[in-house]
Amino acid sequence: MAHKVFISYSRKDSVVAESILEYLESKGLSCWLDKRNITLGMDYAESIVHAIRESEIFVLVLSHNSNASDDVLKEVYCAVNNKLSIIPFRISDVVLRESMEYHLGMVQWLDATGGKPSDHFPRLYGRIEEILFPTQKTTSKPKTAVTPKAPATKRTSGEGKVVTQNYERQANKHGVKLWSFHLPFMPFKERDISKGDVADETVKYLTTLIEKAAGIGIDKIVIHPSGEPIALEDRPERMKVAKESLFKLVGIAGRNGAVIAVEDLPRTCLGNCSDEMEELISVDPSLRVCFDSNHLLGEDPVHFIKKMGNKIITTHISDYDFINERHWLPGEGKNDWQAIYKALKEVGYDGLWLYELGFGDTKNITRERNLTCEDFVRNANEIFEGRELTVIPSQKNV
Repeated sequence: MAHKVFISYSRKDSVVAESILEYLESKGLSCWLDKRNITLGMDYAESIVHAIRESEIFVLVLSHNSNASDDVLKEVYCAVNNKLSIIPFRISDVVLRESMEYHLGMVQWLDATGGKPSDHFPRLYGRIEEILFPTQKTTSKPKTAVTPKAPATKRTSGEGKVVTQNYERQANKHGVKLWSFHLPFMPFKERDISKGDVADETVKYLTTLIEKAAGIGIDKIVIHPSGEPIALEDRPERMKVAKESLFKLVGIAGRNGAVIAVEDLPRTCLGNCSDEMEELISVDPSLRVCFDSNHLLGEDPVHFIKKMGNKIITTHISDYDFINERHWLPGEGKNDWQAIYKALKEVGYDGLWLYELGFGDTKNITRERNLTCEDFVRNANEIFEGRELTVIPSQKNV
């Protein structure tokens, strides 16, 4: 891309700055870093000012070191004066000195204090993407999306490349951001990261899909930690294999600028409660969570949300009767949607409100008419605004 990113930092944080440079340029972003771009004989101050003026994004490696640096302060001033978009990438728990707060007090930080700084590079890249390629925002509420389910088909690798490229073209054409990619999980006997006899082949297969998804800009990869049924005596071994598989996949995703989000599952699947989810994502600090509001059969969704906290980076929204997963529209089941929405806001979730149900009837519900896009928009707004949910008359078949 032609866009430039200026990286500002203290020399004491050179390792982090150089790692950011390497990562962003691997994603196609042209970056400027003084250690690399200022060569012998060039005027240092003049080069800095010129580079900032030619850039669109100003990434500040914010630490105790850069906060105390007068040179960094001058760069921040220059970036503000030239109206650059500033992203403070905060790598230490620092309180801004007054002169720095004057310029950055109203700027949103990207907190990278948990784990390694590199764990947060995908989020940094995502923030830069949002600035360079903005999508229209009309509300501060979560954005709403619907994911109707399509039938599975077999394709050759060549066909797969064509398909992913077509998704990318269509998304760009219509101004749609590709938010997440749900890795396939059926049939269980062939695809299961927790099952010893197929785990390695499953990881190999999913690797190709992660690379294809990341190749068209998708940075959130949703995965099921197991199939089912799982007998109680087999659970420890299945958990061990699942964690080994996740450890492999999270590295593959990270190298491709993506993050793995483990989805909570129902019944005897792994990840059917917050305790098991905590164990699954413990294998790597960059693992995240996809909250499915229709899967928890033995735990209050609000309790689950509060335990997962800011690990939740995407959602699958639908309702159910607490007996089994149903994939109904919110209001058709028993979830307390105001409590769920409030809990998500309290843990800082700012991603999509992603509906996971189709427009038509299923084997367990028959509505007097099919759902429409307007129904989903109304449903989301009713939840966000604390209003009573509109429910289409239906017959439950359970």
